[in-house]
Amino acid sequence: MGTLMRHASSQSTTSKRSRRKPDFFLDLTNEMLGDSIMRMKSSQGRGGEDEDMLFTPVDQPIPSQYTCPSSPSPDNKRRRNRGILDDSQSQSQSYSQSQSQSQSQCDSLVQIMATSMSQENFKFAPIPKRPRRQQTFRAPMLQSISLENPYLNSRTNSFATLLKDIGPFTMACSREYLKEFQEINIIGSGDFSIVTAAKQRIDGCKYAIKRTRKPLHSNHPKLEALREVFIMSAMNELNPQENLLRLYSSWFENKGTELYIQMELCSKGSLQKLVDQGECSADLVKRATLHIARAISAIHSCGIVHRDVKPENILLADNGLFKLGDFGIAGRTEMVEMDDKEGDGRYLSGDRLAGARTSDDLLSADIFALGASALEVGSGTRLPTNGPEAHEIRKGQGRFYESCFAALSDRCGEGFARLVQQCIHNDSKERPRADELVKSLAAVVDGEEDTPLSAMERVTQLKQKDIEISKLNEVVLSQKSRITALEGALRDLVNSSKKHSSSN
Repeated sequence: MGTLMRHASSQSTTSKRSRRKPDFFLDLTNEMLGDSIMRMKSSQGRGGEDEDMLFTPVDQPIPSQYTCPSSPSPDNKRRRNRGILDDSQSQSQSYSQSQSQSQSQCDSLVQIMATSMSQENFKFAPIPKRPRRQQTFRAPMLQSISLENPYLNSRTNSFATLLKDIGPFTMACSREYLKEFQEINIIGSGDFSIVTAAKQRIDGCKYAIKRTRKPLHSNHPKLEALREVFIMSAMNELNPQENLLRLYSSWFENKGTELYIQMELCSKGSLQKLVDQGECSADLVKRATLHIARAISAIHSCGIVHRDVKPENILLADNGLFKLGDFGIAGRTEMVEMDDKEGDGRYLSGDRLAGARTSDDLLSADIFALGASALEVGSGTRLPTNGPEAHEIRKGQGRFYESCFAALSDRCGEGFARLVQQCIHNDSKERPRADELVKSLAAVVDGEEDTPLSAMERVTQLKQKDIEISKLNEVVLSQKSRITALEGALRDLVNSSKKHSSSN
């Protein structure tokens, strides 16, 4: 019976293959088929040889009349040897009859089961189609991973302590520049980056987008490119100053190999551009020097040095403020003492060229660069990178040096020229600090006095006047108290005289 059940189930599966029933339905069909056959056998009884042979158990030998020719039983072999079996035509005919009978029984049972299952509300859920997989780049998922800004944490002294492998981080922090911004034009280009003016598609505002020129594959160039992002974001948090270029956002693209920095757009260009166009007046030179001195004072107060102050990095905003930009090689004083990065050679001091790398030398080098930039823009003379004339500027003597300062003094005034001369002093200790330079420049630019010495005297005089005014206020208060006491004594005297006269 088991053999016949397996044979019937295989035939029903072949005939109903177009229905694509699940495997569990075939198992259920076999079980119900076996139960139905057993009920038919018990109801009809053993009525003849055909029925007996049809429901023969698996362990009994199957007669030759219903035996599959492909697997004959031992009994068939014995009968074939004795010549009892019929010819092959009669055997095939009897086998086809038995096969058709079993097939009809199987079909009827399957029909009965399908009817019963439909009555019992059996429903098979349709197999959903698997969506087509898109071949797109997927960044790795990061769980609460962020870089540590070394300029916010004083305990972080090196980029190596940030993160061992920032590759997954840079791929996860990815955006699409051309989908969010509409490019306007290229406003600057260098060896390492390109600056483009772009309009944000959502807010409609214009920004300066700076992107790296070369692909960043390893950790070291990525961290070097992030230096500017770290410093600008730290300055926005520690000491926000209006003369520092503002940072808005930053991200990576092309699987973390390109860095994009979204910054404030200064549409009027750099100070060098104004000089080239002949639009740089004496008042503009003095105001630019004062504004950049304030920016340098702000970053120096946080222990950060710029190391690349020059007219190309001094930008003019729409509101008339000059801003200091390009913090690509800037750094904290204790982090750059062993660094060999240097700015433009025209604005480098002699002590920096000699290898001085202490904190005081680095801070005074920014003052020298500002003074050299003011000398170049104010005098209208292009400073040389090297040669005897460049050494004259750094030593503070020589014919070229004197001619430059003569032109600066005639154009911007003697007081401003003396301040610039102090900024480019050959001795770093003689150069003023950034906060002192801001006070002196403010006095000169506002026109209070003509020389920095008289400006300092003016500050001293104001302090002395404040002291004198405070002393006078104390005297006035003491005199008021005395007057109040005298008024009280006079009232007592008047009252006593009135009482004496009334008693008389």
